[in-house]
Amino acid sequence: MSMKYIRDAYGIPVKRGMEVYYPATGESGNITSCKSGRVTFSTVLRQHTVHPFDLDYLISDDQWLEGARVVREYNSRLDDWNERLNEKMNNV
Repeated sequence: MSMKYIRDAYGIPVKRGMEVYYPATGESGNITSCKSGRVTFSTVLRQHTVHPFDLDYLISDDQWLEGARVVREYNSRLDDWNERLNEKMNNV
């Protein structure tokens, strides 16, 4: 599961070198890699490997994409999918 997987599955425009903010520790850094559905980023002191939803992403010079917003949108898409599936199951 690479960066492409995270872009496709979660709708997060991750790319190597992208600036991120980790609210849990208050640290910011840059993405170095993605593996097994997790994002690895480097700060001044160390590397962190976290779930993509745990980060905020700088998507333009002054615009941040918050992880909490991504979670809400992802859950909304899942709810819509489940509703469509239930409708199909009820119509069988």
